[in-house]
Amino acid sequence: MENTTASITNNSDEIDLIELLLNIWQKKWWIMLFTVIFAGVGVLYALYTKEQWTSKAEIIAPRDYEIANVLQARLAYTRITDSKPDDLNTRLYDSLMTELRSVNSRVDFFKQAALYQRLTADIQTEAGKQGILRTLVNEQTSIVWPDKKKEINYPTIAFSAEAPEEAKSTLEAYMHYLNNRVLELERESFVLEINNYISKLEFSLARMEERLPLNRKIRLETQQKNLERALATAKAAGIKEFAKAQIGEGIVIPELSLGEADIRLEDKQLSDNNFLFLMGEKYLQAQIDNVDKIPLIFPADYHFQKTQLTQLKSLLTEQTADTKDQSFHYQSAPYLPLKRDKPKRTLIVLIATFLGGMIGVMMALLMSALESRKKRA
Repeated sequence: MENTTASITNNSDEIDLIELLLNIWQKKWWIMLFTVIFAGVGVLYALYTKEQWTSKAEIIAPRDYEIANVLQARLAYTRITDSKPDDLNTRLYDSLMTELRSVNSRVDFFKQAALYQRLTADIQTEAGKQGILRTLVNEQTSIVWPDKKKEINYPTIAFSAEAPEEAKSTLEAYMHYLNNRVLELERESFVLEINNYISKLEFSLARMEERLPLNRKIRLETQQKNLERALATAKAAGIKEFAKAQIGEGIVIPELSLGEADIRLEDKQLSDNNFLFLMGEKYLQAQIDNVDKIPLIFPADYHFQKTQLTQLKSLLTEQTADTKDQSFHYQSAPYLPLKRDKPKRTLIVLIATFLGGMIGVMMALLMSALESRKKRA
């Protein structure tokens, strides 16, 4: 009895399945219609949706030849000021990394970029323009930073646009903008450093030019008073002249013309103000007559600083904003993308076709169920 019931149930299931397939086959034109409609919509969407092409670039620290002008200026400065040079390559690259992280730098770039001007040409509202600007800055521009765990060794800068040429040219313009910004900041910092050193030298030279004549005046006045006092003493002592006589190799003695008197003193005593009178009236008077003719002689440090000042001013005039240096080295330069990111047209059409077929089958089953219900009624 149980076997008979199971056999009847299986036969019923087979009949239901066959009936289902027959119903689907009878409504095959509906299924084909939905499939064609959805496939057509998928094709239209794939053809007319905005394309996205991405250009990428990888960068590392610059080579010496890429920053030759800035490097030469820095080395000239260190030679003039006798200072130690720093690692200019790393410093410029670090400055570039700071600019890459700066959202404000991106905003400033895109505001003057040709792409932004084209996209906002027909937009009148500020909100609309800001929306496009945010998309360019936050969505179409991306940076992948080095990550040892993921084996990413260099920063990768990417920009996406609707056309491959536009993606490449915009990325090149962005890197050029950042490079100019970094070099301009370096130039401003360098000019400030030179000007500070020039101010320091000018202040030092001005102090020497102010103090040395004053010191000379005081020294000459003191010397004249000492000579006048020594002359008066020499006259009182009756010392007319001072003479030297060499009596042997390496032996020198002074001779004083004092009639029959013969006094011998060591030379070093004559440099003492107390012994100046021993030089005699004639020598002392000659010194007094010419004391104001002693020239002002600046020390060697004064002339060295004057030379430094001249060289630094010359170096300062050479610091212009026009430079071909590059604050980074392309490990992989911006390239023209050969494959678009989206839309994936084949995938879109396949999904749309499959979805249309599934909906067509569901509609066929629904229509068959409604027809069966009407027949039973």
